[in-house]
Amino acid sequence: MDVGDSLELLAEAPDPAAAAKLSGSQISAALKRARRRDIPTKAAAIQAALRTEQLGQPDVLTAAYAATVRALVALLGTLNKHVKALQGQVEDHFGRHPAAEIILSQPGLGVVLGARVLAEFGDDHDRYASAKARRNYAGTSPITRASGKKRAVMARFVHNDRLVDALITQAFSALKASPGARAYYDRQRACGANHSAALRQLANRLVGILHGCLKTDPASGVPLEPVPCRRCQGPVTVAGTSAPRLTPIAVAGSGAAVGETAATPDRAVRYRIRTVRTCVVITPAVRTWNIRETQSC
Repeated sequence: MDVGDSLELLAEAPDPAAAAKLSGSQISAALKRARRRDIPTKAAAIQAALRTEQLGQPDVLTAAYAATVRALVALLGTLNKHVKALQGQVEDHFGRHPAAEIILSQPGLGVVLGARVLAEFGDDHDRYASAKARRNYAGTSPITRASGKKRAVMARFVHNDRLVDALITQAFSALKASPGARAYYDRQRACGANHSAALRQLANRLVGILHGCLKTDPASGVPLEPVPCRRCQGPVTVAGTSAPRLTPIAVAGSGAAVGETAATPDRAVRYRIRTVRTCVVITPAVRTWNIRETQSC
């Protein structure tokens, strides 16, 4: 939809006869404006493909299809201009939201995608009682169906399409942005999950992390109350908390927030959160929310 070179060439040559007459310089100029690489090779390949003999249609149909292509190219060009204008509005206003900093700190979320996730989830802090409730609303958590001795775990097919699409896009982008997310995805694939299932499980984990961050950030107005870990009951050593006067920014994970206050004069705060198998720790000194396994429970 927003590929400049394709739209430009379609506007110049909307029918096969006009496309076959395109010169190499015209194709190269369009590729150069689109910042393509290896322009001479690609231009020669495109020109050869356009001049290859193809099955034709009557002149009347060809002219009708050419008019349709011109109209669609003009429509897409107008839409792209308005999309850029709307994107500028989102970038100008999204940063003013109190939760914008936390959302942008999540791996795989940018301004536009983060604004979409915030809009679909809503900003009411009391809307989701737990991370499980947020996951269920997002449609990333599996659903279990049991009858007698039969039990099946399946994906949720009833969900908010716009939200789950944004979360899957976030999970896919996080594969490069977060080493922890990549490791979690690789573990799911090693257990036999296909690409879609592993990506959905990663999105499910990231939704839990986002919920923990939003529910325990001081800007949200929710107090941070240290309580003992309900599973391991043991101390945890967190790298990166030696700096004095650290601000308790967020807690990552998928369960209820737990943590402890370090006995130091500067009262540096360490947080941890219980997940299914491990205590996942994000320190205030680390601004990337990677999934870090620090202690088995």
